[in-house]
Amino acid sequence: MKVPDRETASEIIWMTDGLLSSGGHVLPVGLMAALREYKAALLAGSANEQWARPGCSARYGVLADRIGQELANGKWKPGERMPSRQYLAEAYGEKEDTVARALHVLAVQGQLALEHHSYYVLPRYMV
Repeated sequence: MKVPDRETASEIIWMTDGLLSSGGHVLPVGLMAALREYKAALLAGSANEQWARPGCSARYGVLADRIGQELANGKWKPGERMPSRQYLAEAYGEKEDTVARALHVLAVQGQLALEHHSYYVLPRYMV
């Protein structure tokens, strides 16, 4: 799968999650399964991109590394819903867009899962 740039990949994943979250009663089961498969493939393909690798020097990359370290240290437990982008932006002194990009990177890295427009901590063995 050819992976689009970071911003486009993030938007596609966010929109796909929105369809999966709200379309359960409207969309056919086959389409829901195809959307889940596409979302998983896009996340997996994005993991090889430079912007998704640990050590990215962009602000969102530095923040993703910091939050990732805090996840590894147990600040948030597996299955726990991550705080809002607004809360994290205030806590880290960053813009909400930077936090959103960092959370997307962590999802691509397999540390967080995006479900119903919220991020949840994945168990470490899944990373």
